Amino acid sequence: MVLGIAGISIAADALTVSDEEAVEGLVDALTDDASEGVLSWTDPSERPVSLQVDGRTHRYDDLDALARAMGGVFDVFHGDYEVVQRSVDVDGDRADVAVRTRSRDGLTDTRFRLVRAGDRWLVTRIVAS
Repeated sequence: MVLGIAGISIAADALTVSDEEAVEGLVDALTDDASEGVLSWTDPSERPVSLQVDGRTHRYDDLDALARAMGGVFDVFHGDYEVVQRSVDVDGDRADVAVRTRSRDGLTDTRFRLVRAGDRWLVTRIVAS
């Protein structure tokens, strides 16, 4: 009987995705269409998104406006690039993701702040440099 319960517990653990693994999915979403990938992790009407590019910060509570503003921000994720460093730090209901990429234009750093919203994670801040 104990063996059966242990087996069920192990199977349940295998099906459970850790918060770190869930948030790591954001980095994976950058590989196809980065803008669309990031947008799929946002819900500005529920959690406004702060976008900082070149030191200027704007806050968006509308998905279409955010999509327009992100325009060329994620161009670095198109074409020939390599993710050379990534960091995921989850602390309770908040998470930070940092991604460094290398392309023929050099290194680019992008940071994301996420918050837990029910059973999903939402991006609330993007800093591109």
